Amino acid sequence: MKKILFFTFVFIFIILFNLFLVPNNMDELWNYGFSLAIRMGEIPYNDFNMVVPPFYPLLMSIPLFIYKNYLSFVIFHSLLVTISLYYAYKMYGDRTSLLVITFMFLLNCIYPTYNTFFIFFIIILIYLEKSSLKNKDLLIGLLISILFLTKQSIGIVLLIPWLIKCKSINLKKRIIGFIIPLFICLTYLLINNNLYNFIDQCFLGLIDFSGNYKSIDYLCVFLFILILIFSIIICIKKKLDINNLYIIMSYIIFIPTFDALHFQYAFFLFVLFLINNFEFKKINIKLIFICLFIGITVISIYKRYNSYIGVYPNNFNNLNTKYYPSNGIKYISSVNECIKDDYIIFDETAYLYRIINNQKVTYLDLVNHGNLGFNSSKKFIKELKKNKDRKIFVRDSINDITNNYYTQLDRDVYLYIIKHYKVVDKCMNFSIYEFDK
Repeated sequence: MKKILFFTFVFIFIILFNLFLVPNNMDELWNYGFSLAIRMGEIPYNDFNMVVPPFYPLLMSIPLFIYKNYLSFVIFHSLLVTISLYYAYKMYGDRTSLLVITFMFLLNCIYPTYNTFFIFFIIILIYLEKSSLKNKDLLIGLLISILFLTKQSIGIVLLIPWLIKCKSINLKKRIIGFIIPLFICLTYLLINNNLYNFIDQCFLGLIDFSGNYKSIDYLCVFLFILILIFSIIICIKKKLDINNLYIIMSYIIFIPTFDALHFQYAFFLFVLFLINNFEFKKINIKLIFICLFIGITVISIYKRYNSYIGVYPNNFNNLNTKYYPSNGIKYISSVNECIKDDYIIFDETAYLYRIINNQKVTYLDLVNHGNLGFNSSKKFIKELKKNKDRKIFVRDSINDITNNYYTQLDRDVYLYIIKHYKVVDKCMNFSIYEFDK
């Protein structure tokens, strides 16, 4: 009964936190947009662009076929996280509370994104390695393949521990397990005739994509180096335990972004590393957990409702169950009144307006640097040239994109817009551009 109550609490807590207390996050919005686009019949890589393999968007689109709303997206995400924590509890008992406390503080680890899915399913990978299941090698191969098809740049390095520990594992069965999801994915891509676009956007464009991150958080880099050195020392002392190797390899989720948001994922994995290697017998984890939960909840509720009273549910299509403060609802509604169906929205929030207007997304709704494969900027500009008749919404703050303003939006595309388009109207803090004939 205690276990049921604990995991029911965790499940409900994640749902409520995502619906009411977590502020807006672009990664979450884009991930929801990907799955919603699939639900609406769009084909990834052909109809819209992604820099990650298709497993997570396809998986998260399943509940949207039952109920096409953000609520079902969050419930399914919360279920997956709770299942992962259940397996952590089976391995670590009360120490699992440390993981719960960690993601309560690190809000980025609560959002439904492919990064969150990745770090939590590392827990299940460790559980399989520790288990004595008859076909565990096949299952481990399947899971690592799924993680590769979730985030290719990190999933591939999880094969390195196999090479290091090849004498103590059934490498043949693991390879067979790894190939099965890859074959299914390849079949899916061939059927939809998007294999080349997949390779282009998810592999060939990674250099351009990683080059976008120029704002390095040096404090996080310093902390990351300390974590890495400590983990390597412990791993060597533990005779290169394969689970420790998995976690250390997963630390590269911090690379090449080098920002505070992605450091949160690496820190969560570090906490997992700690509870995988230390008992923490002298710490009353349950008491700490209760105190932190009460403190965080009270502070979050006070901050949210003291300053940001809003209407719930709101009137946004597909997002009406997500809490927005009154000023946010008013702003979004005002901007949305200006947007016509054929307008291009050159802004990181483009998916938001497509979602609430129940519109399909295209390549021009996520014009981030490196997001359209090799020579991404040229491809985006080529798409713009095909759409000269459409007006473009551009946020005024992006005017400083060449100086200190940080954005993931493609700089070359912005420079092309201001050179070949002219401002014809204004809406809130957006300028409306028209092709200068």
